[in-house]
Amino acid sequence: MRYATCGHNSALLLRSDSVERLDSTCSVPGLFKEWHYSIEERQIFAGDIMAQYSDGVTEAFNDEGKEFGEQRLIEALQRNRDLSSEALLAAIVDDLPLQRWRRAAR
Repeated sequence: MRYATCGHNSALLLRSDSVERLDSTCSVPGLFKEWHYSIEERQIFAGDIMAQYSDGVTEAFNDEGKEFGEQRLIEALQRNRDLSSEALLAAIVDDLPLQRWRRAAR
């Protein structure tokens, strides 16, 4: 897999025995007069999971004001890694501290 990221949250690559952060390969476009980027490569293996997410996931706060955070996201991905991609996404959404908004919307 080849990738380039421009200042976004690092994607997570879950391997069977480790987690790799796919860090930014350049600065945000448009901030500087000259802009250069690099392309990184990673080999993908059967069973690997790549997760891209926004800060809306990791910065979601519960009623006590605690952020969900990247570590909890990683734990949720690892705990549910054997699910289909749709079920994995649903499991993570269910882990997010969004229950109060879901209740309020009903």
